[in-house]
Amino acid sequence: MRTSVFTGLAGAALALLASPALADQACLDAWTRDIQPIVNRCVGCHQNAAPAGKLSLQKGAAPANLIWVKADEADMPYVTPGDPTRSYLWHKLNGTQAEVGGSGAQMPLGGKLDAKALGAIEAWITGCTEPAPAS
Repeated sequence: MRTSVFTGLAGAALALLASPALADQACLDAWTRDIQPIVNRCVGCHQNAAPAGKLSLQKGAAPANLIWVKADEADMPYVTPGDPTRSYLWHKLNGTQAEVGGSGAQMPLGGKLDAKALGAIEAWITGCTEPAPAS
């Protein structure tokens, strides 16, 4: 009896510890599969050599450059996992950046993303569950 209780508790603890890693991997997989193809058109300006707004969206650079990273133009992260309304990237793509204290033009320059692309980005932000970094 004692061994089975210990085994059960150990299993539960391992599941809790593994959950964020699984969520993080799912978030990364969704980025690679669904979002990177959309933002590839942004890489011309947002590339590693001299990224516009100090934000690189090159393959391999994002989403680490977005998730929980404070935006330069507003007092919020580029992406707050699980909450598009608290994600500056979402506001820049929708042209609502001034409403949250941001500035500059709606992205991408030269034309808005279509509803399908915006829906995919919204679903990606909502589906990411990476916990906030420790302060």
